[in-house]
Amino acid sequence: MRFLLYAALVSLCIVIRTSQAEELRCLGSDGGTPFINVSESVSTKQQVLHTRGQVKEFILHEDLNQIVYRNQVNQVHILNLSDSSDRFINYSNAKLSKITEKKLGRVLTSESTYYLDTAKDSFWRFFAGPHAVKEHLFTQKENIYSLEHYWQEAGNLLTNGKHHFSFLTLESENSYRRYCVAPGNIGVNLKWAKGNLYPYVYFTAVKPGLVVEDRVMVYRMAVDKIGGGRPCPIEEVTYYPYSKVGEVKSFYHFNVDGVDAFAFHLTDPKRNLFWDKPGECAYYNFKGKTPIFISPNHPVFATWKNGEGLGIHNLGDKTEMTLFKQLKQPSVGSESIWLSDNGKTIYSALITPNGNGEGRLIVSTKIKD
Repeated sequence: MRFLLYAALVSLCIVIRTSQAEELRCLGSDGGTPFINVSESVSTKQQVLHTRGQVKEFILHEDLNQIVYRNQVNQVHILNLSDSSDRFINYSNAKLSKITEKKLGRVLTSESTYYLDTAKDSFWRFFAGPHAVKEHLFTQKENIYSLEHYWQEAGNLLTNGKHHFSFLTLESENSYRRYCVAPGNIGVNLKWAKGNLYPYVYFTAVKPGLVVEDRVMVYRMAVDKIGGGRPCPIEEVTYYPYSKVGEVKSFYHFNVDGVDAFAFHLTDPKRNLFWDKPGECAYYNFKGKTPIFISPNHPVFATWKNGEGLGIHNLGDKTEMTLFKQLKQPSVGSESIWLSDNGKTIYSALITPNGNGEGRLIVSTKIKD
């Protein structure tokens, strides 16, 4: 009886959340909600961090007060933020993953199952063999969860084929492959979220409508419940009428103040980003610039455009600030920017005016109240 009551409550919650999406009403003009630039009223303190060589990408281990970086000759170093000491640990020809842990100092390569345990030794280890992965999802205690690959069976005019998912996990130094199968009616054009938090991985899919219009669905899957070939533990979280959202370029999951929120990078040239947090709903105009995801815990995106600098856009209070307006960069992506847990320090890897373009310097920017 308790189980039936619980199931009924869960179903009711999904119906309520879905109903809100059906009646989607968003703030802002047809051009999207603008940001208020507060650069002139914000005080900052900047410092160049002294690294051994210039940086390709870096990882912030905030709880350990250290930065792990890969320099232009593929050396991996640890920079201690307390005393600026620097220690070489190994080499890597592969890009470093942004997936981190709170207490452990492990480092992953972005597209393979090798990892370095910086707290113990300097040896690269691998789990499940030296296989390529589509994306590392998150770490939990001493476990690593990665999406290996997925595919969809051929369907017909009325149904889409089943989805097959394969995950790699490292648990207690033993690696496992976990498979599951999902029905074809979850939709097509899957987009995996940035900002997943254990045990759930979030994704979107477009579900074609036979009678009603197409929908952009949001799902989550509990990776700790995935077994060997059993049905995928997928839950529908919410959906949006396709006419309100359109094509999704990227999808982001946030946990802000303990509440799940979603952001969608859209193809609309004037309403580039759609933000949905319970009690909030807005489209934003990034004026043709690409939103750069920098934190799962703060509703903040970065942007870059030569001549306009590094923009830090806060969806919470609809403000933006600009840094490094005079610098020119070939590109700036998520691997170049980190935001501290308290939202008060921004770490940026930037090419200096005298740089050769192969590496960058890390600059910390502390935002003063």
